[in-house]
Formats: sequence, structure tokens, C-alpha cells
Amino acid sequence: MEGLCRAYTIVKKENEAGGDGLAKLKKEIEFRNITYTPLTYSADLVYEYLEHMSENILTSTLLLSLVVLRDEFGFGKDRARRFWQRYTLKTECLRDSVLTNLSWQDLADQAKEELGFDITLDWEAWRKLDFMEDEKNGYSRNNKERN
Repeated sequence: MEGLCRAYTIVKKENEAGGDGLAKLKKEIEFRNITYTPLTYSADLVYEYLEHMSENILTSTLLLSLVVLRDEFGFGKDRARRFWQRYTLKTECLRDSVLTNLSWQDLADQAKEELGFDITLDWEAWRKLDFMEDEKNGYSRNNKERN
């Protein structure tokens, strides 16, 4: 019953706002299926969680990279600091890819062409969600808000 009530509310609110309630419901269903999110979690909470997890993954990767650079390549404080600054700049560029026109796929293509590493990125689920640039659902990556 809870699912039907939620579906009704989504359609009703979107229609009252002048939008397409069924399209909004379809997007909500796709979102729930892709993220395996139960109804008890709001989309806002899931987006907040995804943002938090992304930050943790990037920070963990930075830490591991710094340790490897120190252990295997003799990086000291100065070179490690320069790496950290550059890493941070690149992650900010990726986060603001709408403004900087830099994507993960660009980096993967560059790694393949210049370094010979063929790294495959699987972004299909996120493309289906299309949450990063979906103006209809009011989500903006730059201000991290959902309307």
C-alpha cells in the first residue's frame, strides 16, 4: 500500500506543478531500481549518501596513492603535496564537469592513448538515471540541492 500511495503522491505533485506526473513516476521507478533504494529512503537522502560515498572514495584513493608514491617512488613531503594539490584540482574539475568539460571518460581515453592502460568505466546505470543534468527533477550537482 505504501508504494501505491507514494506513486500517487509523485504523480499528483508533478501534475499540479504543470509537469508530466507519469514521466516523473517512471523516473522514480528507474531511480529505485538502479540504486536498489527502498521507499523508506527519500531521493534526497540517497543523493546525499551518494555524494558522501563519492567523497570517501576519492579521499581513500588519494590516501592510497600518497602511500604508494612514498613507498615505491620515494615521494617526500614536497612532491606528495604537489600530487595532492593536482589530484584535488582534477577531482574538482570532474565534479564540475559541466563547467570544465572534463569527464572520467576523457581521463580513461588519455590513459589508454598516452600510457597504454585500457580502463573501462561502467556508467550505464548513471546514464539511465541522468540525475546529474536533469533539470526537471531539480537536481544540480554544483549547488548540491534538490528542489
